[in-house]
Amino acid sequence: MTLLVDDQALSLLLRGEPPAALADTDAIFTTGYWYVRLCQAVLGVADRPGALSSPFTALPPEGRDRALA
Repeated sequence: MTLLVDDQALSLLLRGEPPAALADTDAIFTTGYWYVRLCQAVLGVADRPGALSSPFTALPPEGRDRALA
């Protein structure tokens, strides 16, 4: 099965916490918009932490580095 994920699901995947619904997925895609929105939030383009960036700041440093890589 191929799946298109939004920025919230992409965030979970990058943090190593994929939702159970993605377990049988062969290919996962996202849109450029959702990818850019997540990158801007996580890399501090926004002035304040929010729903997209907070989970990344809560990761231990090695987990954050892995997710950002």
